[in-house]
Amino acid sequence: IIAADGKNSDTKNLIGNKTFKKKYSENAMVLNFSHKKNLNGVAYEIFLENGPLAILPMKQVKKNYHSTVIWSNNKKILRSLNECNNEFVANFMEEKIGNLVGKIIKINSKQIFPLSAHINDSFINKRLIYIGDAAHSIHPIAGQGWNLGVFDVKNLFKICKKKESPIGSDLFCKNYNHLSYNKAFQLYQITDKLDLHFKNNIKIYRLLSSLGFGFIENSTEFKNKITKYAMGVN
Repeated sequence: IIAADGKNSDTKNLIGNKTFKKKYSENAMVLNFSHKKNLNGVAYEIFLENGPLAILPMKQVKKNYHSTVIWSNNKKILRSLNECNNEFVANFMEEKIGNLVGKIIKINSKQIFPLSAHINDSFINKRLIYIGDAAHSIHPIAGQGWNLGVFDVKNLFKICKKKESPIGSDLFCKNYNHLSYNKAFQLYQITDKLDLHFKNNIKIYRLLSSLGFGFIENSTEFKNKITKYAMGVN
């Protein structure tokens, strides 16, 4: 059985796998919108004072470009913004990210979600395998939640293709858990610590942080390693 029934997995609740959870004080606003400027497939992460804002490009529809914004912010601020009409939201967001996306033509949808993260104690249970959000969810600060789910599917396909053990056998399930669990746990921890990192406003800490990110920015080799790790290439 493959459990791919999301963050509040009924399968997991029925079977009883333990889950480690963390709730964050912020919410996340998800906006889908059309705009004039081509992002050329490049995603952006902007670290604003109230929380990180990610811009994720989507497929072009007709003459306009489409993207999704995920913005972690104070619950009251996002609730107030969500109650505004779409024209106001478009103008407001254009002030924030217009230099990247150009004129925002239309807000297609807007939603608010409570921010939380979780990871199962195991991604398997006898002949049951968990993939995607049924197995793990992480803070959106690095935009890696979707990639992790794809990584699970890739690993499952890999061990099916190798045919080293019968599908559903103990060895088959253990191989999947071995391939998927470690990276998910690492990103669960990394994104949580990144969130704490950017919330720390102590001056000496911010100075050291700027120096560290400056080193990464100037090191092509180091940047490539981080990118490949996040993409699941390594």
